[in-house]
Amino acid sequence: EIEKISGATTHRMKIAYTLVGKDYRGVMGLDEGAFNKVLAQELVEGSFPKGENEALINELWVDDFDGIGSEVTVNNPKGPKHNLKIVGVFKNSSGMRSGLFMVNPKTFAKLNPLNTDLLVTLEIKPDGDLEKVRSEIEKIIEEEPTLTVTNNDEFVQLQLNQLNQVLWLVYGLLGLALIISILGIVNTLVLAVIERTREIGLMRAIGLTRSQLRRTIRLEAIMITVLGSVVGIGLGLFFGIVIRAALRNDGLTELEIPVVQLVIFLVVTAFIGMLAATWPARRAAKQNILAAIATE
Repeated sequence: EIEKISGATTHRMKIAYTLVGKDYRGVMGLDEGAFNKVLAQELVEGSFPKGENEALINELWVDDFDGIGSEVTVNNPKGPKHNLKIVGVFKNSSGMRSGLFMVNPKTFAKLNPLNTDLLVTLEIKPDGDLEKVRSEIEKIIEEEPTLTVTNNDEFVQLQLNQLNQVLWLVYGLLGLALIISILGIVNTLVLAVIERTREIGLMRAIGLTRSQLRRTIRLEAIMITVLGSVVGIGLGLFFGIVIRAALRNDGLTELEIPVVQLVIFLVVTAFIGMLAATWPARRAAKQNILAAIATE
C-alpha cells in the first residue's frame, strides 16, 4: 500500500545474516535508488547488480575474493545454495553497511524466504507534499504499533537517543565501578596504616609532623589510583584495537583515541585518590606516638 502513495518514490532495504563463502556476513537487498540516495554509496568499480544472482562487495573485501566476475556461494537457511556473481565494488565507509553484500530485491527474496523489510524510505517527488505523504503513511500503519514514521532529522535523533541510552547505562556502570574502587582504596590504606602502626610511631618520634604524615598517605593513594588508571587505559586501548581489527570487515573501520579525555581522566582519578585517602590519613595522624611505638 505504501508503494501506491502518490507524490513519493519508495525504496526498500532488507538485511539478513548468512554464510557467505566460509564466513558469516550480512546481505542487504535494495534497489539502485536506495544505494545512491538513501545510503549515498559510491561505486569504485563495476555496476549495480540489476540482474539476478549478482552482488556488490565492499572494497575492503577485494582481497578476500577474486574481484569482479568471480562467484561466491551463499547459503540459504531454508533452501538451496546460491552462487552470486560479483559485478561491482563499492567504496568503504563507516557504519554497519560497510560489512554487507548488496544485492537487488529479487535476488534477496531468493536468498531469504522471509524477505522482511529492515527500512522503507520514501523520497518525496518535486511536486509531492511531505505532510500529505506522512499522513497517508500513518493511516496505513496505524494498526502496526511497532512501526514508526520519521523524517531524516527525526531518524537521526532517534538513533542518537538510542545511543545515548546505551552510553548512560555504561556511565552508570562506570560510576558504580568508581564507587567500588574508592572503597577499595580506603580499605587498602586503612589496612596499610594498621599494619604500619609501629613504623608510623617511630617516624613521628624522630620528627615527622602530622601534616607530613597525611601528605605521605595521600601521595600513596594518588600513586595507587594513577597506576591503576594507566593499566586500565592501556588494557582498554589494547582490547579496543584488537576488537576493531577483528570487526574491520563488518564496518568498524575507524579508530579514535580521545587523548584529551584520557588525560583529564588521569587527573580526576588522582583527585579521587587524594579524597579517598582523607580518612585513613587523618586516622594515622591522630595516633598516639608512644602507643604506636609499643604496638607489636
